[in-house]
Amino acid sequence: MAGIIDSVVRRAVPSLPPLTRSRAAMLPLDAIDYLSRSLSPELKNLPPNRLRLRTGVGNRLLGNSRRWLSSGRRFWEEQHGAGRVKADSSIIDLGCGCGRCAIALKMFGLGGEPFRGRYTGLDVDREMLEWCTHHLASDHFRFGHVPARSTVYNPSQAAVDSGRRLFDADSDSADFLFAISVFSHLVEEDFRTHLAECRRVLRGGATLLLTTFCMEHVVHGLSERWSFRHRMGAAFVESLRYPEAATGYELAWILESARNAGFSDAAVSPSASQTCFVFRAV
Repeated sequence: MAGIIDSVVRRAVPSLPPLTRSRAAMLPLDAIDYLSRSLSPELKNLPPNRLRLRTGVGNRLLGNSRRWLSSGRRFWEEQHGAGRVKADSSIIDLGCGCGRCAIALKMFGLGGEPFRGRYTGLDVDREMLEWCTHHLASDHFRFGHVPARSTVYNPSQAAVDSGRRLFDADSDSADFLFAISVFSHLVEEDFRTHLAECRRVLRGGATLLLTTFCMEHVVHGLSERWSFRHRMGAAFVESLRYPEAATGYELAWILESARNAGFSDAAVSPSASQTCFVFRAV
């Protein structure tokens, strides 16, 4: 039954994040979620359901807390196993949301060691950043706002001067920057701007990992979850009302844009949902 409800709601609502900004509308789901995890030491201190829904929970409106946390832990296990991060690395989490990866890193560390490096979480959503700052900030964890306007995630943000730094991070300061389902919500100009900022904050030889919808790989069409039937420049968009709800790009365009921003050595892992790209800063 829960799966049927999830499917119906997701098809009826063009973009779920704007709905989650209404605490009144989300109260029933938040209450059910809180009660369901309140007796679990591992889950009881997670952010409220409405914030987790805003970050993406595999289209599960309820019963997503354990999967949400385990996905963060699995991400770090994969990155450590691939040699991209160590316990003392300087890491930037672009699109940190309400702390999925930060919580997992604090709870489980890297390679059996407590994390002793520097983690910076960046996001456009002030409400989620406030939750992270209040619950997670410490000597090794800090959070900063990205002043980028988005019809979905930051609708009240005014346009930012083109010469202003977008990321609250020093140049050439990070060993690893990852952006899970961030570039999949960027229109063409913002996609290029974010790539340039990623290169600015990464040291030479450092790694950028991002996921986005690649039109050659993603399953799309009028009968699928994603249709991408509209065009905005190079972007294929799901909704003209909320263009940042979901954006897709052709593979050649993504690779060319990354090269122009100062990246090379692309490793591409195709996916029917979001394709993963791993680049090296040159």
